[in-house]
Amino acid sequence: MCLSCHKLFQRSHFLDPRTLWFSTFGLGLLLMPFLLELPMQGVLSLLSKEQIPEPEIAIVLGRGPKYQQDFAQESSVVWVSNQDLSFFVSGMTDSPKIVRLLVDMGVPKVQVKGERCSQTTWENGLFSELIVDSEETKNILLITDSAHMLRAFLVFKSFGFNVTPHPVELDRKSYFSPDKIRATLREYAALMSYGLSGKFRSYSTEKKIVFEAKANKILQKWNCKLD
Repeated sequence: MCLSCHKLFQRSHFLDPRTLWFSTFGLGLLLMPFLLELPMQGVLSLLSKEQIPEPEIAIVLGRGPKYQQDFAQESSVVWVSNQDLSFFVSGMTDSPKIVRLLVDMGVPKVQVKGERCSQTTWENGLFSELIVDSEETKNILLITDSAHMLRAFLVFKSFGFNVTPHPVELDRKSYFSPDKIRATLREYAALMSYGLSGKFRSYSTEKKIVFEAKANKILQKWNCKLD
């Protein structure tokens, strides 16, 4: 038996380049979620270590119909631990549904507002800055999924908010699923795009006036505010 095993492991196919390549590729796919998410989480933890005041409002970002229930559920848990906290839900297709869910879950209607005009993360920041900051609220708890958090955190910081991140972990049982890998890859591409286009930088007063004027026209035309 020992001689047979010795001969078996001496066979050349174990060192065949194709076998080694496919093994390496398979291992890479297996580790991809870790290799992609860990650097993102590390950067976020470094950025969010600064001491900021207690959040005055929670801003919840919509991430598609699939996750509306998860975001509302997590937000209601946050409210149970701090019932003085108000909520502002941002996102064109998601905010009306999440607002209704939050009220159904017991959050008082007077503590839940939102807007239904933003279609991107940058627009989430812009419309939130216009509506929430008009109430002189700068200290926020930012609620979105963990993959999206770094980009959202940088965008809201660029609009002058003091951000406490509150990531929501989605798809806990399918960490290695194709959807999870695609979402992480998409976030890396979006981070690069936002960085190259300057969407993480603080804006000059002149630029902010231009952005806010355009956004105000949209707010008025489409009745974006949800009360």
